[in-house]
Amino acid sequence: MIDLIRSKLEEATQLLEKVKQDDQLITQIELAATTLAETIRHGGKIIGCGNGGSHCDAMHFAEELSGRYRNNRIALHVLLLFLILVISLA
Repeated sequence: MIDLIRSKLEEATQLLEKVKQDDQLITQIELAATTLAETIRHGGKIIGCGNGGSHCDAMHFAEELSGRYRNNRIALHVLLLFLILVISLA
C-alpha cells in the first residue's frame, strides 16, 4: 500500500511539473483569475455549475469564495447552479 501511495504522489508531482512548464496553460489560468477578480471588483457575482462530481467541485469553489478561507474578509457573491438529469430506462 505504501508503494501505491508513493507511486500516486510521484504521478501527481510529475503532472504538476508539466503544468508548471506549460506557459499556455499558465496564461489561461491567469486570465481566468483576472476575470474572476475583475468581476468581483465591479460588483458582479461568480456563477458556478456542475452535475455529479463536477457539482462537488463547483460547490467547494463556491464555499471558498463565500467563506473566509485564509483571511478574515467579507463573503464574496457566488451563485451555484445544480442540474439533476434523470434518465429512466424501461
